[in-house]
Amino acid sequence: MSTPTYRSINVTATLLGIDRRLCIVILLIAFLVFRHATFLSALLTFGALWWASYWITKHDVQLIVIVPKALRQRRVYDPGRFTS
Repeated sequence: MSTPTYRSINVTATLLGIDRRLCIVILLIAFLVFRHATFLSALLTFGALWWASYWITKHDVQLIVIVPKALRQRRVYDPGRFTS
């Protein structure tokens, strides 16, 4: 007899339709823009970043996970790359 797997366990935690960590970063960026500029510019910044994140999330869900992991990896020397 197998144990049932619930769908809610495998669903990505989202906030406003995008990954929650990404949404928090966007809110922080919008807040920093608000502190140094106008409220309208902060709204436009939030809207543009949210739209871009939402579009990326709808087209490729794993891209938001892959890019930060790729940026953290160190480069590996490839001797075939530098031959002439």
